[in-house]
Amino acid sequence: MLNSAKICTVGTWKNSIYLTIKIYIILAIAILSLVIGAVGLIIGLQRPASQSSLPAGMRVLIVEDETKIALLLKKGLALESFASDICSSGEDALELTKDNEYQVMVIDRHLAGQLEGIDVCKMLRKRGYKVPILLLTARDQLKDKIEGLNSGADDYMVEPFDFEELIARVRALARRPHPDRGYVGLH
Repeated sequence: MLNSAKICTVGTWKNSIYLTIKIYIILAIAILSLVIGAVGLIIGLQRPASQSSLPAGMRVLIVEDETKIALLLKKGLALESFASDICSSGEDALELTKDNEYQVMVIDRHLAGQLEGIDVCKMLRKRGYKVPILLLTARDQLKDKIEGLNSGADDYMVEPFDFEELIARVRALARRPHPDRGYVGLH
């Protein structure tokens, strides 16, 4: 009787280890599939079927003081056929808009330097700059959203965000007609 109890315990133990290993293998395969898919999207090997290319010449100004985020935005926008410039301060953004034409601007609310994203929006609108602005921020309170939109931003997106939604919003902003300039975005 004692020997059969040991065999049963050893058998259950072996089954438990086998099941655990099987679960880890399935999880590893699932994670590997996700990683391969993400890498494929980043380097342009795959594209979701629902997203179409944009005409050449679409240009976005990314105003973001965190380099990693700025580079990820630039890479993601490039996959969607947007060319983009990056700057890390409000002062640089104001200078770039004097010399370059953009279809959309993506501005972080909190920037390095003396000007915040809200200040950049206000100053651009004051000088008559009509290009659509998407304000990115971690601030999600209603009063913050209202302040951002009232400062001149056309859209307000709270971080963390889904990149597909950001692309959809950039596309929507690029399609909007602009008084005094006609369509600066998609036709």
